[in-house]
Amino acid sequence: MFILAKGDLNAAHLLAVCNERLNARFREAVPITKQEINDAHSLLFSPLLSHLSEQEATLPINVINPAPAFVCKSLLNCLESIENKGGYTSSIEEVKEFSLSEPKPEGGVKAIIDNNTEEGIPAFLEILRSMGENGVSVAVAYEKYVDDKVQYRTQLQKFPIIESSQLFGGGNVNEVYTLTNEGKPQWIFKPVNNFKNNPTICKNEQMASCINYHNQFRVPLTVLIDLGEGAVGSAQLFVPDCVKYGNVQENENFGLDRIHLLDLQKMIILDLLIGNTDRNEGNLLFQRDGNFYRLFAIDHDQCFASLPSRPLFLCYDNLPQLKSSFLPGIADLISSEAEKIYEQKMKSLNAYEGDPYFEEQEEIKDENEQEIKDENEQEIKDENEQEIKDENEQEMVPCHAIEWMKFVIKESRLALENGETPIQLIRTIKGEWQNRLNFY
Repeated sequence: MFILAKGDLNAAHLLAVCNERLNARFREAVPITKQEINDAHSLLFSPLLSHLSEQEATLPINVINPAPAFVCKSLLNCLESIENKGGYTSSIEEVKEFSLSEPKPEGGVKAIIDNNTEEGIPAFLEILRSMGENGVSVAVAYEKYVDDKVQYRTQLQKFPIIESSQLFGGGNVNEVYTLTNEGKPQWIFKPVNNFKNNPTICKNEQMASCINYHNQFRVPLTVLIDLGEGAVGSAQLFVPDCVKYGNVQENENFGLDRIHLLDLQKMIILDLLIGNTDRNEGNLLFQRDGNFYRLFAIDHDQCFASLPSRPLFLCYDNLPQLKSSFLPGIADLISSEAEKIYEQKMKSLNAYEGDPYFEEQEEIKDENEQEIKDENEQEIKDENEQEIKDENEQEMVPCHAIEWMKFVIKESRLALENGETPIQLIRTIKGEWQNRLNFY
């Protein structure tokens, strides 16, 4: 731990103030612009603060709650690289043109890939070499293909913005991009214009990050950003050195039994709170840390639905760990304070949607009280009381996402108090979600 001199104490205080304001700005519903990032970077790396900011920007990066110095430096580097390529549109067109040169396996090379596991290919190549000239020729062709592929990827990663499927495989219905710096992935960018069928996707991505005010949910920082030329969307910090569910599931020596239990239970609370209908295997990342896998949750575009249209989906809901009791660390995530802050965050991001289901359930629950209330309201003649009533009704805007969050917290508290297991809670919440689907 370094010791601060008197001048450094003033600098440290100023940096703390800057960090607080920038952290708040990153979590606003208004996209941050390059000019704002540039201004923040100029302040953080000014002569007074540069030595402290450089230290924060180069420490091991916490992708859930990164230092603003790192965020500004990383984003500015990415944006300047895009600008040096002629801007957003030009950068994408250039990398798409380059992608046409990607080596494609053909003939014997394709047969090797299709009929062997990656681990089994070296042994198969040895067999080919022992089969004479033709076998040697196919083995050489495969090795050339591998070398060409490596060179292609090396060149590909030099582009500042790349379609993510080109880097990581798989595919998306809509194009998602990776912003890079010095050949390393930095941010996953989802442009609003690429999701015209669901314009709330980017807002949902950021909202999942913003409700993580306590940094306990394993969600990488996600900001709304304007890259210029109308390219507005969400940018989520890239999580390095991760594998996906399927890879862990197939690992006989270090498999799903090595999942960090508290991480998993926090993931459950998060997914239930936000009504996640798409926690598929590709949206759950595993990063090895000693004897455990730490979890990271990505892709929250199918959450906070205004109207439920499909069931909750949690790819992990058959894991044996879900039969273990909730750990004490879950309590803070479902406290009264947490509930209030979740609501504040969701309201600040305009998560307002009326939900007649909750209104109907409340009417059924309080039918007799409602009748009495209605009769009394008809008898109210005092003008001032009527004005107060009208004002209160305007303030009590029903919101599906908020009402659902409150319901999940209530049930989660009961589960914790009664010693229920995560799988029991999941069944309860899924049952209620299905009731809502049937209602609509």
